[in-house]
Amino acid sequence: MKAVWPRMLAITCLLLILDLSKISQAYLLQRLLEEMAKPLFWEHKEVYYWAGGLSASLILTWMLLENSFLKAELLGVNMKSAVLGMLYKKTLTICEPSISTITSGHVISLFSTDSQKIQEMFGFVYFIVITPVLLGVSTYLLWRELGVSCLAGVGVLIVLVPILSVAGRFFGYMRVRTVKKTDKRMSLMSEILASMQITKMFTWEDSYSTLVKNVRREESAQVMNAQLMRAFNNALYGCSPYLVAMATFVTFYHHGDGHLTVAMVAGTMSIFFAIRMEVTYFFGLGVQGWFEGKASCKRIQKFLMLKEMKTLRSPPLPVNTPSSPSVVCDRLYASWNKGDKEPAVKDVSFTANRKNNLVFVVGGVGTGKTSLLMSLLNELIVHRGSVTINGRVAYSAQQPWVFAGTIRQNILFGKPFKKEFYERVIMSCALAPDLMSFDEGDQTQVGEHGATLSGGQRTRISLARAIYSEADVYLLDDPLSAVDNKVARHIFENCILGLLKNKITILVTHQIQFLEHSTNIVYLQNGASCVEGSLQDLTNRGVNFVSLLHPQTDDGFSDGDSAIDTEDGWHYSLDEETPLRPPSAHDLHGISLNVDNCESARTSKRSFKSAHSSIDSFEAFEGNDDYETIRGAIPYKIYYRYFKEGIGALPTVSLFIAVITGQVLLTLADIWLAEWAFVQERKAQNKTYESKLYIQNNDDNNMYIFVGLSCGAVIGNVVRLLLFFAALVKCSRRLHNQMFDAVLKAPLYFFETNTSGKILNRFSKDIYAMDEELPWTFNDMIQLSFLTLAIFIMNCLSVPYLCILLLPIICFFVGFRHFFVKTSRDLRRLEASSRTPFYNHVISTLDGLSTIRSFALHDVLMEEFNACADYQTEGWLMYLYSMKWFGQRLNFVVTLFSICAIFAPIVLARYIELDEGLVGVSLTYVLLLSGMFQWCVQQSAQVDNLMTSVQRAFQYADLHPERDEGTDKDLRDTWPEYGLLTFESASFSYHKSLPYVLKKIFTAVRPYEKLGIVGRTGSGKSSVLNMLFRLGNNVGTVRIDGYPIADLRLKTLRQSISVIPQCPVLFSGTLRKNLDPFSEHVDGDIWEALDDVQMKDAILNCKQKLDTMVTESGNNWSVGERQLLCLARALLRSCKILFIDEATSNVDNETDALVQETIRRKFKECTVITIAHRLNTVMDSDRIMVLDNGKMVELDEPAILLENSNGYFRKLVDQAGRNEAQRLVNVAEESKRLRHLLLLQSKTKYPGSHITVSKTKAEIINYFGTQVVYETTV
Repeated sequence: MKAVWPRMLAITCLLLILDLSKISQAYLLQRLLEEMAKPLFWEHKEVYYWAGGLSASLILTWMLLENSFLKAELLGVNMKSAVLGMLYKKTLTICEPSISTITSGHVISLFSTDSQKIQEMFGFVYFIVITPVLLGVSTYLLWRELGVSCLAGVGVLIVLVPILSVAGRFFGYMRVRTVKKTDKRMSLMSEILASMQITKMFTWEDSYSTLVKNVRREESAQVMNAQLMRAFNNALYGCSPYLVAMATFVTFYHHGDGHLTVAMVAGTMSIFFAIRMEVTYFFGLGVQGWFEGKASCKRIQKFLMLKEMKTLRSPPLPVNTPSSPSVVCDRLYASWNKGDKEPAVKDVSFTANRKNNLVFVVGGVGTGKTSLLMSLLNELIVHRGSVTINGRVAYSAQQPWVFAGTIRQNILFGKPFKKEFYERVIMSCALAPDLMSFDEGDQTQVGEHGATLSGGQRTRISLARAIYSEADVYLLDDPLSAVDNKVARHIFENCILGLLKNKITILVTHQIQFLEHSTNIVYLQNGASCVEGSLQDLTNRGVNFVSLLHPQTDDGFSDGDSAIDTEDGWHYSLDEETPLRPPSAHDLHGISLNVDNCESARTSKRSFKSAHSSIDSFEAFEGNDDYETIRGAIPYKIYYRYFKEGIGALPTVSLFIAVITGQVLLTLADIWLAEWAFVQERKAQNKTYESKLYIQNNDDNNMYIFVGLSCGAVIGNVVRLLLFFAALVKCSRRLHNQMFDAVLKAPLYFFETNTSGKILNRFSKDIYAMDEELPWTFNDMIQLSFLTLAIFIMNCLSVPYLCILLLPIICFFVGFRHFFVKTSRDLRRLEASSRTPFYNHVISTLDGLSTIRSFALHDVLMEEFNACADYQTEGWLMYLYSMKWFGQRLNFVVTLFSICAIFAPIVLARYIELDEGLVGVSLTYVLLLSGMFQWCVQQSAQVDNLMTSVQRAFQYADLHPERDEGTDKDLRDTWPEYGLLTFESASFSYHKSLPYVLKKIFTAVRPYEKLGIVGRTGSGKSSVLNMLFRLGNNVGTVRIDGYPIADLRLKTLRQSISVIPQCPVLFSGTLRKNLDPFSEHVDGDIWEALDDVQMKDAILNCKQKLDTMVTESGNNWSVGERQLLCLARALLRSCKILFIDEATSNVDNETDALVQETIRRKFKECTVITIAHRLNTVMDSDRIMVLDNGKMVELDEPAILLENSNGYFRKLVDQAGRNEAQRLVNVAEESKRLRHLLLLQSKTKYPGSHITVSKTKAEIINYFGTQVVYETTV
């Protein structure tokens, strides 16, 4: 406030002058009517003076009205921009422990709702000061005219002020409560949208729909209370002149010294009308805005006061500097939260420098490996010890962060484009084959969170970003676990031992076959540095890694068994028919790097900006979004549907009848008062009179009728507004539920092509528009429309010749409004669309804070945020200026009409007989036209614009759901009994417009069989899972126990398959709710499942045990622990088919072995399909399916596949190194021997277990009705 008080003072002065000019119009009108009451008044020059003065005052009002409010709006926009900048700057520096105390929904609410409240506060806060001044001036003028009787009316106004103040405080209070519910809803929806694939697989749509609807019901209850109070407030505003007039004139009638006159009534009513909006509306908005803004400021201040991280790392080392990069960790104790019982990192010490530059960090699940890297990045709270890093740091997270943009933009990430080095990075990170498979090469849009990429591809892009940064120190959090052995070996050889050979690399890994290449090893157990030293040192000291990690030491990378030619360290080939050779220039060009089409000197700011904040980039990726395009006017059927589905057709008709009745009563009260005053004036002058309303001689009866009409109008309008606001809140709630149900049932492709920022925008900004803005805007439009109609009718009745002028003005208004609404609607939509990149930028930043900070890109991100915020502000300013432009011109025409209406009775009085009462009412109403009529038209346009939010909501409500044409017809109650899977020419794509990622799969998975699926990254392994769950476009036939899955209801199908996903997903809430969301199991079963996955001890160490809270997305658990908890969830779910999608890629080998043993024991009577990059996970499987480029290239027992020296599977095994390959062969042979011993038992125990599949033909003896015979593609 201190920084902007001069501007606020100037705006206050302008608004005060504007309001005083309105009050002066009431005084001038009274003097004019007094002159017009004289005989032959048209011959007196005084009447023209008063008419001219009144016209001049109207012109002054026209000049000030839009300009003064525009300045107020601009100040609000400026303050909002400043707040957004502070919020984002804080977001970039907030420490990790502080982040765990807030949710992403809360942060988004700060950026959207709270910043908007601060902007709105500066729109009307000035009237807190102006209103008392206006009350004083008005009281003085009324006292001069009415004497002590005016105190009754002024008293009513004064009583209204504290009532409105209390209402304002109530709004602030309700706002705080509403925002809490909104935050809760948005956080919940954010989590659900981030894990829609898991939600669909586990058929949690209905449960989450109920959960969100319950939160929405609580939120709507708060909104309803606030809106009902607002309705009552608006009713006081609309009826305040009648309450004040009733109190004033009844008092004057009983205790006044004189009689009523038309001039007195018109002047008094004009004063009341002049200050009505300021006293009963703007003052209330000012108070409401003040308290709501104050509440938002407190929320923002609380966020800004969160603890920030301190920069401990040194700046980049200059080239040729004598200093060397180094990392020194000295007896470090650190934790995620200040109140943690045990530190996440405890007593860890090690040193890394040029000579000791490859440090391995190893340990079991949850031992603090990631926490140690976070400590090095200064993201954790350090209690004791120290961390010193000399040099620039690059970081590759365990859960890779990929922002919406192209692959190249994700890799460059703020660095200039260097063609040669960029190509080396691409090849060393094994991205070349992937880029060759994309039509657009490295210009491929990856979507939000890398939606179009596999997990391994996201990891390698994140790694490539770190390598390309050319830092001094590299912190790599287990990048090798997300890729297969062949790619892992290639990355280790060409990245870590190649491009990074002269850099300091601290590598977290479970791939201990590479340990012999380390210069130092830090072995962690429960956050403590158990041992530290080289592999030889630790071996000499008796450290036995076998107890933790299966020995996978390699003979080296130069043996002849390697499928990667390492002669120059960065060549890669996957196709067995392609000879291993250095890539030629033609090969690199074939990758579609498009190097020649880009400026080699392109700066990071430009490349990152184009990806992260450019509207063109977003539209390019989302340009085919059929759900986004809205053109033309809002169809009337949208209005009809909104009310019909919200409250029903009959209540809608009744509501609008109540609206009309309320306005008719208000107008009748005005006319009756004017006619009564006209009659009293004639009686006092002893003149004859004839009332058009048949006014009686009995003044007491006239007074009673006036009071009755006024009270009826007040009561009718209060009831009308309460019903109207309640109806629209109800409509909003129902529409929200409809659209959320539709989103939950939308196909997975919808979420891959629509960012969560865009979807959340619908559920935040659009719902806010329907909850908060549409009810009062709609009410304003209806109320002002009827009042405007009444004004025109009254003017035509008092001076019929005004109809001649009125007709062309109406035609002008209709055409002008049509032009304006069309333009403003498009501007409003542009403003709405500009919010999407803004929110996406914020959400993306929250997801990748650790990565962004490790690259020290605060300034670049801040610049991009400013670009997004500026774009959003520009959209709003264009809309705002168009509104003011329209209002200025509309007010000009209205002012001309008002001047004509003032002079018309003066000029025409000598020719026609005028009704003084009607003239007084019409001129009183004419003064309302200035500002009111343009506000009416603007509000009608605003309603049209706000209805775009309704239309956008209906677009989501009308989303095409997933194809669910199954009927479960003839399905046995015991289905599935065996878990037999058959694939008959089965192909799969994620959308019918996209190419197939699985192509003509012919095979069968026997009942209770353990099948492993292997293949390079992007070969289609995870797509098998999506095909089984019907998450895309299935072609061909897939059967479970002989029943086609296409004939099943989706819920039936998905509940019959249990899955442990590739990306472990936990939701905020208790641990119990994450493991058993529907309370189907007793605690004993849950503890047994936790014990089976080696997590029981970790949970017992938690204070709340099973009621331990899980933060948003499970961020208070390590990735490995999340994977184990997801496995425990699967153990609790009894299904005949279990699909494990690389579920143990982030756990150590000992834990992996224990988990695999648990799976074999617990799911021995289930069909288990496992996807794994680490071959030891699937070497004891009954059979192995090898995929390449979406095709099944091999399928047989592991031992049999290994017999083919040129086979795909054999090459994958050889990539592990000679010793490890031999160990894997031994495992396969032993598994084969055990299976053959159990074969006879299996045949008799499990029907269908004697099915055999050869390399050329598979015959499945059908126990379920028909015989299926097909050829395999192997």
